[in-house]
Amino acid sequence: MRSLSPRPAAVWLNRLLVSLTLLWFSGCQTMGLPASTTATPAASSGAGCEVKFGVITSLSGGFADRAVELVRGYDMARDDLNAAGGVIGCSLVLVTRDDASNAADGMAAFQELVEQERSPLVIGSFASAVTLPLVPLAGQYQTPLLAHNAANDLVTSLGSDWVFRTTGRLDNSVRALMDYTLTLRPEDEPSSLAVIYENTVFGQAFAQAVTYYAKEEGISLAAVEAFTPPSADFKPLLARVQNADPDFVLFSVDQLSDALLLMKQSREIDFSPQLFLSNAGAFTSAQFLNNAYADYFLVTLDWSASASWHAADGTTTQEFSDRFQTRYGVAPGDRSVNAYVNVMLAAQALELASQAEPLDWNNMIDVRTRLRDALRALDLPDTLFGPIKFDSTGQNYHPPLMAQVIQGRLVIVAPADDQTGQMVFPMPGWGERVIDEP
Repeated sequence: MRSLSPRPAAVWLNRLLVSLTLLWFSGCQTMGLPASTTATPAASSGAGCEVKFGVITSLSGGFADRAVELVRGYDMARDDLNAAGGVIGCSLVLVTRDDASNAADGMAAFQELVEQERSPLVIGSFASAVTLPLVPLAGQYQTPLLAHNAANDLVTSLGSDWVFRTTGRLDNSVRALMDYTLTLRPEDEPSSLAVIYENTVFGQAFAQAVTYYAKEEGISLAAVEAFTPPSADFKPLLARVQNADPDFVLFSVDQLSDALLLMKQSREIDFSPQLFLSNAGAFTSAQFLNNAYADYFLVTLDWSASASWHAADGTTTQEFSDRFQTRYGVAPGDRSVNAYVNVMLAAQALELASQAEPLDWNNMIDVRTRLRDALRALDLPDTLFGPIKFDSTGQNYHPPLMAQVIQGRLVIVAPADDQTGQMVFPMPGWGERVIDEP
């Protein structure tokens, strides 16, 4: 077995943030991003006024194929709000910037949205590696950051007063997934686990959470393997894990191409443990879950069309899913719904911030502070994403759903209140499945 020895979270994160921040500041002049600006206010009163929400996401680069899920949610929320009269009586405009799937571009985009576009808040980005460097910038610019899609728990654990996250904590998701998985085997039989993770900010956080849980629960770690994405060949890594003979294999992979190749090559070497599982990243993306290789995978989801949640106006998750499907031709995943809800709650917070007295858009510090305080005060028992209320760290508690892909269909297997079918365990071997290669 290869031992896992990731750097302590604080050490590698600080190095990342320092290096990226220095890179960003050193490049500000060449990028044409001044220290101050006299741009048009993000909103004004009267006919034709606009409210600008800043959005940072990956329109290009390695995350773009999945970040489109966020864009769909953002755009649908904007259109729904404008159809209902806008935000504080103004049309909502989403000012979207491409981070090109890298942190330096994400940091530059944040500064542009705050200084030039004078956005009262920023929503984004897709990946933890891009989002984490935005956390100190949110504090520096005193601008709320809705970091709803980043899986790394450091997003809200760094102590910023300006960061809010609706998605659940990664460590809670790992615990829920493993707690459920262990119920599948007899209590008197020990279980062994293998972990395969990408050596990135996202993957390291996942690996730390899983290995901590395994040690705490006395689970045997048969193998722990890291790789640098993207990879062209996983067979040597998979062979090592196969030789360790684990009961369960838990994956942390953020690039869809890696996720698909891992499954394809697992089939080629006939590696089939009792169960494959994952709680975040590419394995929970709509693109993977709609692929034949996903059958019998157990995943955690933040949302499902069959969940018992509903919006404040009574719209059910299934009704939203049907409308989304009509608009885009695909069913929504949890990322799209989370993105949709974040635009909605940002609008609700802005309405709340303006109740006591009109917002002075020439005083952006006051606008952003009042908006931050309104986000803190939100207590939304009914949304399409479930109840939302931020704690003192800006973190929302969001219980995950356990789902298994069965013959191309997502089946919720836990919790009992949302269950739509029974778990298939152990999963059938590759020889028992029919997979049509593209």
